[in-house]
Formats: sequence, structure tokens, C-alpha cells
Amino acid sequence: MTRRIAYVSLIVGPTSGVERKILGQARALQRIGADEVDVIIVGEPPPGERDGVRYVHVRRSGLLGPLRYGLRRFALVEGALDLGRYDLVLFRYPFADPAAATFAERYPVVSEHHTKEIPERLATLKETRRPDQLVHQRLSLTYERQYGPLYLSQVHGIVGVTDEIRRYELERAGRSLPSLTLPNGIDVEAVPHTRFTPFDGRTLHLVFVGAGSASWHGVDRLLAGLATYRGGVAIHCHLVGGQPIAVARWRMPAQVRVELHGPLYGGDLDRLLASATMAIGPLAVHRKGLSEACPLKTREYAARGIPFLYSHEDPDLRGPDADSFTLKVPADESPIPMAPLLHHAEQVSRLERDKSLSDAIRAYASSCVDWSLKMTKALEFLRGVRI
Repeated sequence: MTRRIAYVSLIVGPTSGVERKILGQARALQRIGADEVDVIIVGEPPPGERDGVRYVHVRRSGLLGPLRYGLRRFALVEGALDLGRYDLVLFRYPFADPAAATFAERYPVVSEHHTKEIPERLATLKETRRPDQLVHQRLSLTYERQYGPLYLSQVHGIVGVTDEIRRYELERAGRSLPSLTLPNGIDVEAVPHTRFTPFDGRTLHLVFVGAGSASWHGVDRLLAGLATYRGGVAIHCHLVGGQPIAVARWRMPAQVRVELHGPLYGGDLDRLLASATMAIGPLAVHRKGLSEACPLKTREYAARGIPFLYSHEDPDLRGPDADSFTLKVPADESPIPMAPLLHHAEQVSRLERDKSLSDAIRAYASSCVDWSLKMTKALEFLRGVRI
């Protein structure tokens, strides 16, 4: 008998990257014929169905709306869905609250985790300035410490996007559980192959997509490196994102230009990436207690066929093939040095001219990080979890 599975995510706030990820996963499940899985997003978008994802709308306005989204998330999801009709619920963990353990007792849950929750909350608290947000973060941290382990002790399995996170959640659960490490992927077919522009030896164009105010993006490390650069090559750095970045605190040399674009989508983003030689991934995930990560943005860079820079361990970026188009810098607080970056730009540009490196990067994405491969592995795991 086929097992009915719900893959449920609660989307809180402007998280277009998470939504694109879930849409890519749903399309991959359709391609591999996983008809037993219903992919469901609970949140503010209007109800309906798109690309195999069912959207369930829950109002955030009114007296209780913000409270439910902030601190009563398990009850919000339970009230929005009939989870009793499923044999298994793969649930993207929304941080704990008092109803978490009861939720896991009531439904056969496999819990999906994307971070080490307590270290991330502690890191966020250091950055929070608004009083209302500070109260929320402190209460959420208290809930996570108190109710997170109780919830995890009741679930039927754990999925972590890195082995580090998987082990962390198993330790919090306090018991042996079926578990799977499933790094983030990308729907390669849905991402345009924008390629990159080889370095001309005079001006290096860099682009950081999703650069934001969160400290673990590490934009400050990049800007500090640019501010200390004294070479003769001009560097033009493009920062793309919806959050303001205080670039003015760094005094840039004359040969460095930093341009803030705000959020870009579609053709505008395609053209900017195509004009750059290298893209920038997260540079400071160590600030939220992680040594391993698998960011969505680096998967998109690979699918687009553009080389990139990053600072963490990534389970999908190991071996000489990945080394040919990636540059890994130390995971510490030092400014990003420009000399290695310029050298790498020369190398990837030579490979692009000689061997079409961009095609090889795109092929690497198809063979290593495409969602079809990863969701096949996920489905095998979920089918084997004992209820």
C-alpha cells in the first residue's frame, strides 16, 4: 500500500528563496513520479496551486494573526490542514513553541532542519535592535530551549541539510532516530544559463546576490577587504538585496566601486550576473555556529554557470571539479583578500576561453545538486521510516 506523505512548510515573512526552493522540490517530485507526496505551503500568499504546490492561506492580520505566526506556529499549521489523512508528515521545522511536542505526538512527523536553532537565535539576538523584535527573539529562544528537545523526542525521523545539523538535532532528541543528510539543491532546468564574462585584466566585476543585513551573510568581510585593497586593477562590486547595507562606513580606494542595486529579478538579475566574472556566496555562517552549509544562492550560481566565492564546508563542493570554479576563503573574521580573488578570476577566465568552463559548471550542477537527484534520495528515506 502506497504511503501518503505531506511535505509541509510554513512561510513567515518575505522568503522568496525558500518558496523557490519548495517549488523546485515539487517539480522534481513530479518528474520522478512521486504521486504520493503532497507539497503544501502554509502562509500569507493567496490560496491555490502552482507547480505542484498547494498554497493554504492563513491571515496574519487581526488580533491573533501576528501572534500565531510568531509564537503559535504549530497550532497555526494544525488548524490550517487536515494532517490526519496522511501516513507521514515531512515538516520544515518552524522553531519550537509550547504546542510542538503535542503536534509531534499527534502526527507521524519527520522533522526537516536548516540550521542549529539555538546558536542562530543567539546570533540574531546580538543584531536585533527593535524592542518588539527583541522580545520575540528572546521568547523564541526560551521556547526553543524548553520545547525543542521535547518535540524532537517525539518525531519519527530527522532530515538535516548538513551532517553537522543532523547530528545536532539527534543530540537534542536524546534518542536514536532514522535520519538523513540532504543538502539543498536547485531545479537546474528552471534557472537560466546566464554564463559569466571573463576577466579582461583591467576591471573585475563581482556580484553578491541576497546580500543583506544578517551578519552571517558576511558582506562586511567583503567590504573590509575591498577597503584595504591597494592593487592596480579596478574592482566593481554589485550588491543585490532588499536590505540596506551601510557601505559608507568603509572608505573605498579610488579603484573600487560598490553599487547597491536593491532587489533584482528576472531579466535584470540575469543581465547583471552575465556581466560579472565571479559571484559571492555567504562568508560568515560561522557566526551562527555552523561550519557546514549548503546555501541556495551557491546552487543557483552553479546552475547559472558562474564561478563563486564562499567560506564554509559544503558537502556538494568537494573534489577537483568543484575546485575549478570555486574559491574557498577562511571561515573567520578576517577581511576577504583581493589578491587570491583576482588570481582565481584569471584562472576561471582562462578556462572559460579554452574549455567553456561555464558549461562544465552547469553540468556539475545537473549531476550533483539538481533536486531530482536529491528528492529521489529523500523519497527512499521517507518510504523506509517506520511508523
